[in-house]
Amino acid sequence: MDNNDNSIKNKILNASKEVFRRYGYAKVSMDDLSKAAGMARSSLYYYYKSKKSVFSEVVIEECADVMDIAVQKTSIKNSLEGNFINYNQAKIKQLNLKFKEYNHIIMDLRTDNESLYYFRNFMRVKEEYALSQLIQWAIKNKEISMINHGDMNAILSGIIDVFSIFDLELFLLGKVERFTPRLKNQVSMVCEWLHS
Repeated sequence: MDNNDNSIKNKILNASKEVFRRYGYAKVSMDDLSKAAGMARSSLYYYYKSKKSVFSEVVIEECADVMDIAVQKTSIKNSLEGNFINYNQAKIKQLNLKFKEYNHIIMDLRTDNESLYYFRNFMRVKEEYALSQLIQWAIKNKEISMINHGDMNAILSGIIDVFSIFDLELFLLGKVERFTPRLKNQVSMVCEWLHS
């Protein structure tokens, strides 16, 4: 894909984000997206085969944005515990902002299991990578012992499951009650488990 195609796709995505923010997913059509992007519907179909494919790319961009900001709050200089806390606080703060920004979509996602599954899986893959980096730093800093590759996947899955309770609570309830003390408790438990 050349620069012109990328420029057009960015234009489509930026326009689509605004439409999805305003109306959600269920009420939007490809016609709405093409009008917002200032192009013929047939041109939109050249770049995206369906509303779902546009939406999927919007979700990918927004999730990547959340995860990038969360990762920026971590450092090899921090302890594992500090990194887990900083990462999760930034992630929940960014998710909260995105959920408010895309309130209509969140309502739609609560009834669309397929899109919700896609969203959760994409977030999980990004989190595996981010948390793997935090663990590698802790190993390098001799905070925890070396972990073999086979065990690493199971450990990452467990850690993600522990921390995802906050994402789920935010998604379902629109808020996370007593977030900081609960997060610190979860982080302490995970770190103790990794130290053993």
